[in-house]
Amino acid sequence: MQVLALTVLLVAATISTAATNEGGSPSLITEEKVNDTLVRSVYLQILRGRDGRDGVPGRDGVKGERGDKGEKGEKGETGATSAKSGGVVYTRWGRKSCPTGAQLLYEGIAGGSHYAESGGGANYVCLPKVPQYMSTNVPFAYSYMYGSEYDYVNNIFPGKHDHNVPCA
Repeated sequence: MQVLALTVLLVAATISTAATNEGGSPSLITEEKVNDTLVRSVYLQILRGRDGRDGVPGRDGVKGERGDKGEKGEKGETGATSAKSGGVVYTRWGRKSCPTGAQLLYEGIAGGSHYAESGGGANYVCLPKVPQYMSTNVPFAYSYMYGSEYDYVNNIFPGKHDHNVPCA
């Protein structure tokens, strides 16, 4: 605003000294020009407004081109190491041990829901041989978990009738 006032004063002084009539007194036309110039300067400042920081954000512009590839960063710290890395965990149904080169995590008994009861899971689960019961009371609308066993059918597993199905 100070720059505006200084500009207006300089313009007014220049016009009034340049436009005097022959008698040395300022003319009416000069005063009108000064007033008109002042009004225009003020209107221009008002119409231009501030730098836009208080305004509403405009629309997004056109997306620019992709920039140059940046410099390679510094190497990070080395992460923790483990004895073994990676691997696969799988269940061997009907076996008590693992093949050569594999590590046994635990040995158990195959279990799941009863074939004649609704609401149980579809897949078998390798249950621990010595379970830790949280509760033996089964609330309404829950399903029981049963151990699986071999049944005698055409003697396909001789000596296994009513034995538990192992898993490892």
